[in-house]
Amino acid sequence: MKSNKFSLRVCFNRTSLLSLFIVAFVAGFLLAPPLSGDLSATHRIVINSSHSPPYSTPQRDGYFDLLLIEAFGRLGYLVQINNLPAMRSLADAANGVADGEIGRELGLDHEFHTLKPVPEPALERREFVAFSRNVKIETKDWSDLEPYHVAYVEGLQLFANNTKDARSVTALRSTDILFRFLDMDRCDIALSARLDGMTTLRKLGIKDVHVLEPPLEATPMYLYLHDNRKNLVMPLARILREMKEDGTIDFIKSQVVEKYIGI
Repeated sequence: MKSNKFSLRVCFNRTSLLSLFIVAFVAGFLLAPPLSGDLSATHRIVINSSHSPPYSTPQRDGYFDLLLIEAFGRLGYLVQINNLPAMRSLADAANGVADGEIGRELGLDHEFHTLKPVPEPALERREFVAFSRNVKIETKDWSDLEPYHVAYVEGLQLFANNTKDARSVTALRSTDILFRFLDMDRCDIALSARLDGMTTLRKLGIKDVHVLEPPLEATPMYLYLHDNRKNLVMPLARILREMKEDGTIDFIKSQVVEKYIGI
C-alpha cells in the first residue's frame, strides 16, 4: 500500500484492533504542529465545527474530524479543526477568519455569499429527532410539538424555524446542558440530531429518555469553504466520492458509532 505523509490510509480489516490504533495515532499526528516546519501557510487549512460528539470531539476522533483529516490529507493539506458555538463558527467562516465550516445544510451560500459548498455531501443523512421521557408523544410533523415545552441548542436555525408555535421554547448553550435540562423536567422535549443526543445521554448516564420516532427531518450535511479556498471545492468533491467508493467513509462511521454510542 502506497504511503503518503499527509494521507490517512486505513487497512480495512474490520476485526483488527490494529486499525483502530492507526486511526487514533495518525489523526493525532496530523493535528500536531509540524516538527520540521516544511508546510507553508498555503498548505494549512482551518475548518470550524459547531458539532458535538460523535461528529466533533476534543480528541479529534469524531466523524467529521476524521473525515476532514483524511480528505484534506489526500490533497496534501494539514487541517486544524476549531470547535466553536454554532453562530460564531458560521460567522468566522463567512468572514474568512477560518477557511470553512463542516456540517451545514445545502443552501447556506444563499445567505452567506462568501461560502461555497463542496457539492458532495460530507454526511449523507443526518436525522433530527425529538427526545423525551414521554414515549406517547407523536412526532409525525413539526406541528406535533405545539402543545409542549421544547428546548434545543441555540444557533440551530432548523429548530428555531419550526418551533415558533410550541407552548414554550428554550435555546441552550450546549448539548450537555440541553439534556440536563430535560433530565430535570424543565422541558417536555429536547430537540437534537439523533447521534448527538444518543452520545450525550450515554455520557451523562441518563437512562429513561427515549428517541421519538419518526425523525422530524433528515438531510445531508456539507462542507463549506470560504472564497479564498474555492480552488479546493471540486478537488474535495472528488476526494469525498473516492472515500465513499473505497470504503473509508463507512469505516470511519462504523468505528465512531461503536466508540461513542456502543452500537
